[in-house]
Amino acid sequence: MKKFLSLLLRLLVSLSLIILVFSKLDLKSVLNFIKDSNILLLLFSLSLHFVGALLGSSRWKVLLNTYGIDISQRDLYKLYMIGSFFNAFLPTSVGGDAVRMVKVYSLTEKRAQAVTSVFIERFIGMLVLYIISFLTFIFYFGLKEHKEILFIIVFLLFSSIAFIIFIWAPIFKIFLKIIPWNLLKDKLEKVRNSIKLLSKERKGLLKVFLYTFLLQINVVFYFFVISLAIKIRFPILYFFILIPIILTLTMLPITIGGIGLREGGFVLLFTKFGVQPEKALTLSMLGYFISLIFAGLGGLVYIFEKKKDEKN
Repeated sequence: MKKFLSLLLRLLVSLSLIILVFSKLDLKSVLNFIKDSNILLLLFSLSLHFVGALLGSSRWKVLLNTYGIDISQRDLYKLYMIGSFFNAFLPTSVGGDAVRMVKVYSLTEKRAQAVTSVFIERFIGMLVLYIISFLTFIFYFGLKEHKEILFIIVFLLFSSIAFIIFIWAPIFKIFLKIIPWNLLKDKLEKVRNSIKLLSKERKGLLKVFLYTFLLQINVVFYFFVISLAIKIRFPILYFFILIPIILTLTMLPITIGGIGLREGGFVLLFTKFGVQPEKALTLSMLGYFISLIFAGLGGLVYIFEKKKDEKN
């Protein structure tokens, strides 16, 4: 019952946000922008999802190898595509991560490492995005303009750094002692040990950050290409500043798959820098719909793999 009510509440929040955003804009203009978009550039943006899956699965393989888990690049690539399917159709934008954790655990029986590998992958990805966003903002605007945007970026960046410090600090052990649930305490301890193990593997950690950097460049470039397709004249540096904030919004577990938060984020942030609201909404919608196409392909991979497992 609680799960149903939670799902219903998220649905209501998504619908409310969508109605709020759409009611204030000229939807006819949005449809015209979609109709007049450059199809070749949109197809190119779709291809970037496949590049992203390759970079992401390569990063994941490095992490798993660090923990002594050997899964082929091909299988990890398929799991990445399957994860994208569940990310798109589960209540939050990180639902596919849980599916990937469960699958790796089922293959290896290493629960803590399976959980930690996906968690670190997601965490480092956002950390690198925040770093890129912060450095880009300082380079482009300095400390004089758009201070509210800078505050958000700094908050996200330093919250991530504070979490890392917390994991390593002696206070974490004190925190573990006061947790009344032994099962949760044991899991957190294993996660901490897995994170510390990765930190000792400097070569592997360097590869993880390299793949992450390339992956996040690919994510930002994806939205930039779509903006070109709908004739938005907007410097790519702005995307490095704003996309991390929007992606963080969509991860909040208060809507269905980030719907509503994503559209509101694009309209609110991009119009602040001079983009026409209808074009900002078009950028958001096309970015989401193209990701759904890729997610649908991931769904086909999931069905195929499930049938193959049933035969075996």
